[in-house]
Amino acid sequence: MNSTTRLFAILLMGTLTMACSKDGDIGPQGEQGIQGQQGPAGPQGEVGPAGTANVIYSEWITSPFTFDPNTYLNWNSFIIAPGLTEDIKENGAVLVYGKSAGDVVYQLPAVIFGRNQSYSARPGSLYNLRLIVESIDSDVIGQPLLLIEFRYILIPGGIPESGKSAPVDYTKFSYEEIAERFNIPD
Repeated sequence: MNSTTRLFAILLMGTLTMACSKDGDIGPQGEQGIQGQQGPAGPQGEVGPAGTANVIYSEWITSPFTFDPNTYLNWNSFIIAPGLTEDIKENGAVLVYGKSAGDVVYQLPAVIFGRNQSYSARPGSLYNLRLIVESIDSDVIGQPLLLIEFRYILIPGGIPESGKSAPVDYTKFSYEEIAERFNIPD
């Protein structure tokens, strides 16, 4: 091939390349293609920990007990628990805790032998929780009350626990375990 033919071939390829450049407007988009078949579903994931969406808890409430422990064998008082429904009473868990001045937390019922005091709580009517303190030796309580603040935690029934079908007994958990499990701030 002579040099003139080679030069002509190079010029021809350059001209063709420039002639194929994109200078025009973009055309309309074409129609959507047919949907392909859906692949098989993946494996079921693990059940996560119980959530806090329906768990109700109070702030720490100053003790409602206002009596002279040197005069009484026992005393009842009430705190209002607006979320305490009949369904929670029948199917859920009602947990009540008392806290001492030293920030020691006791789950009720609690017996404090060194103070001659027994504390308990039970659901009352109309969103009330009844708190009870009494002497453990049939005499007057006689000492200042150990528990000075109270908190309730209401857990509706039916909250699944890691795929187990048996209900969970939350009374067996420490306060710290309940607070962590349901993300309850102190």
